[in-house]
Amino acid sequence: MLSPLIAAIPHSPRTRIVLVALLVAALAVLLLLTFAGTAWAAGSCSSAFQNGGTNVGNALLAWGKALLFAIAAIMGIGALVRRSVGEGVTILIIVLILGAFLYDQTDTENLIRNLWGTIG
Repeated sequence: MLSPLIAAIPHSPRTRIVLVALLVAALAVLLLLTFAGTAWAAGSCSSAFQNGGTNVGNALLAWGKALLFAIAAIMGIGALVRRSVGEGVTILIIVLILGAFLYDQTDTENLIRNLWGTIG
């Protein structure tokens, strides 16, 4: 038996495409408003737009840190329920790599430079 929310989703391919397009558009508007709010809150107009890349980078870093472990936990619970060791190890590796880039950027940058120096 399907839940009422899942049963309410139309099953024709055209309506699914429209729903996906609306979802992508809503997500784009949400991200645009988030980054615009970050840029405006940073100070005056001219400094906010001069430091636009830094402001967007800081916003993405904050969102990444906030969402990394929440999404990993949800996916990890799914892997536990299915008893899928391969999926659990894959999630672990992805979280370790993303966590290294999000939480310890300078050491990760030095590690990559040293690896490239050794290879090249």
